[in-house]
Amino acid sequence: IQNLCTQRLYLLHLLRNQGLSQYNLNIVFQALVISRIAYCLPVWGGYMTAEQRGQINAFLKRAYARGFCCNVYSIEELLDVADSRLFMAMHSNTHCLYPILPPPKSGCITIRPRGHEFELIRCNFEFFKRSFLPRCLFKFL
Repeated sequence: IQNLCTQRLYLLHLLRNQGLSQYNLNIVFQALVISRIAYCLPVWGGYMTAEQRGQINAFLKRAYARGFCCNVYSIEELLDVADSRLFMAMHSNTHCLYPILPPPKSGCITIRPRGHEFELIRCNFEFFKRSFLPRCLFKFL
């Protein structure tokens, strides 16, 4: 991903030299770079190491410092947005991933409002804890 995004930064550099405005450069950056990083981020985001997160964050900071985008993005923010967007979409009965959700929790006393009504699943292995569904079930509790 990082090699492809670096190539796209070079393309953005050429576009800026051709006179593309900062506003349009930001739009192209989101379309070419952020979309590539965010593609399937809920699936593979939990398995990134701290070193990989640091590399992507350094790349995004470098893109901001060079003036290719208007905001400083971080991989953690992108992952949170992607996770919440997909998890909230999964709540619909018509969503293709709805059947993998655990059953709704029944017969419980709620002391505080929860982010979802599903039962929490048992996670015995670290590899499974990092996958999308357990990560979201515990994150949006």
